[in-house]
Amino acid sequence: MTDNKNMKLDDELMMQASGGVTGDGVTRFDAEGTVVKYLGDQLYQVCLSDGGEVTATFNERHIVAEGTKVGLIAMMGGWRMEEM
Repeated sequence: MTDNKNMKLDDELMMQASGGVTGDGVTRFDAEGTVVKYLGDQLYQVCLSDGGEVTATFNERHIVAEGTKVGLIAMMGGWRMEEM
């Protein structure tokens, strides 16, 4: 792995990276859902599109309304959400 530490990335390598947006339908979100309720302190209960529920953090200082569609990114054992 240390051999590849400073390798130059080209478009083909970047297309294989996880996350990001590409022209062929790959989204930058790991999951999508709908806000169920605000729990306080930037935490939200979110219902996933498959029916599961998770707690997600939102890093902006406004309250996201219940029913808002959000994209979720898996980070360090938790979820970060972004408005869609």
